[in-house]
Amino acid sequence: MENIPEFLKNNDHYLKSCILYEVALKKPIFDSYRSFCDAVGHDAMEYRDFEFWYYRFSQGELDLDYDRSMDPVPKTLMDMPVNLMRKITENLNPFERSSLRSTNRSIKDLTDSLPSVFERINITTRAEKMEWDLNDMRFECNNYGTSCSFSKSKVTKNYEECYMKKSLEYLTPVFKMPNLHVNSLCLYKDEKDVLFGQRRKMTDLDDLLSIPFHVKEVDIDGYDVKRVIHFLSYMTPGHLESIYIGFNRCLNIERENFEAIFETDQFKQAKEVNIDIDVKFSVEDLVNFSHLKRFNCSLESDIEPEDILRILDIVSTFEEFESCQMSFNYHMHRYPIEDVAEKMLNVEIPEENPEEPFNMFTHRFQIPQSNKHLHFAIEDEGHRCFININKIQ
Repeated sequence: MENIPEFLKNNDHYLKSCILYEVALKKPIFDSYRSFCDAVGHDAMEYRDFEFWYYRFSQGELDLDYDRSMDPVPKTLMDMPVNLMRKITENLNPFERSSLRSTNRSIKDLTDSLPSVFERINITTRAEKMEWDLNDMRFECNNYGTSCSFSKSKVTKNYEECYMKKSLEYLTPVFKMPNLHVNSLCLYKDEKDVLFGQRRKMTDLDDLLSIPFHVKEVDIDGYDVKRVIHFLSYMTPGHLESIYIGFNRCLNIERENFEAIFETDQFKQAKEVNIDIDVKFSVEDLVNFSHLKRFNCSLESDIEPEDILRILDIVSTFEEFESCQMSFNYHMHRYPIEDVAEKMLNVEIPEENPEEPFNMFTHRFQIPQSNKHLHFAIEDEGHRCFININKIQ
């Protein structure tokens, strides 16, 4: 019995007779091919050859000696018009396109020539798990010490390996996609303080990025300055328009440490920057924002009313400026906003009702040598003042 498959393989007519038998049973072609392979071996005949004879016999053409050499060369995927292939490829999502590019070299080149676009990618790292969103797809990898569980589309599997390693197995290929474009990228690290102010050691995403890619907006929160710069270095300068940087309000970030971020091409060519209150800037530091359309930052505590006037003088020189918000803490009973008003208007403001403190002031400031104005507003919200400036015609 063991010699029968080899006996059949060595005779072309016998193989075709086996196919004819499958046709006579009227089974679906794929089920027939599976039965055929189980009987004579998976190396007996390729599926495309089996398919040819199956459909030929199904149509009543029973000549086992038919010569296929005279048939026209069958069409392949690569015979499809390029514009049609491009149209099909453009309608695939990045995951489907990634599978298609492994078909052959020509399709890979075509696929790589098109941008792989994600509307949003959000990655959150915690000591107990890592979770990420790729557009509307949610993934989660839970940490169980030396093992982990990975969840995708409500399906969970367990693995005997580090949760970070398993997460990167799925994430790293995404950031290696050729011509990758991400409209909104968020990298968030949730690291909590523990006893005596020490911070838990967590594996960082140092190996996540390896090639440059295009990002329009990025939000990096919870990482130190060194890693913020590391992440930014892979984002194409000029294409990156909006940058948000936070330190999860538990890192002692000195203003001097932040200077290295000012020097990156990504920061210098951005249009909008938002820096969380973890970093306190001096009024002089505002010149670093001169190229921006919009920015948001925190200032040193207890700045003097004279310094607030200097803010207007500095911002009025920013050619691309549209709007900004700044805030600062104060440690006195209340901030003397009336002093700001007096110095800005160059008049003395009487204190009509001391029981109702002067907690808001607005002013229209004309930009020197221009017909445009800045709308200035300062408001005391209790131990923290907010300054809003907008350019108006």
